[in-house]
Parts: sequence; C-alpha cells; structure tokens
Amino acid sequence: MNPHLKTLAKKLKTEKTAFFRVKITPRSEKTEFAEVLETDNEPTQKIRVAAPPEHGKANQKLCKFLEKHFNAEAKIISGHTNSIKLVKLSAN
Repeated sequence: MNPHLKTLAKKLKTEKTAFFRVKITPRSEKTEFAEVLETDNEPTQKIRVAAPPEHGKANQKLCKFLEKHFNAEAKIISGHTNSIKLVKLSAN
C-alpha cells in the first residue's frame, strides 16, 4: 500500500471519517490504485476504473472498490461528472 493510502486508512481508523481527492480513469482493464499525483499542493490518488463513464457506472464502481478496500462507506461529495472527485470515507 502506498504511503498516501496508509495515511488515509490511519485517519479513517482514528477519526472515523476521511476526505480525499481522486482522479479516475474509466474504461480501464481493471479497477486498481495507480500513482499519487501532486496537484495544488494536495495529493490526488489516481484510480483506474473498469467501467464506462456513462449513467454513473464508473462512480458506482469507484465507490464499491473503495468500500471494499477500506471497509468503509464511500460517497462522492463533488465531481460527479468530472474525472477529479472529492470522496468521503466513513468508518462502518
């Protein structure tokens, strides 16, 4: 697990909530974490998603992937129609 994801997991465990930015690449071969991008002095986790960006399919796949990985509820706060999104994780 990359350091950025470890920090998110730790924050989620201690504070029960974590916010982070992701940049998704839809129509990928598989859903997986990619590199961390530094944009505006804030890390953005790049995630490849194996779903098309149509009818919310890529967003649904992203949330399910994050929920499984972090064992937490994932909700897109902003960027529903953009490739860069703000995601909220809430501990179960």
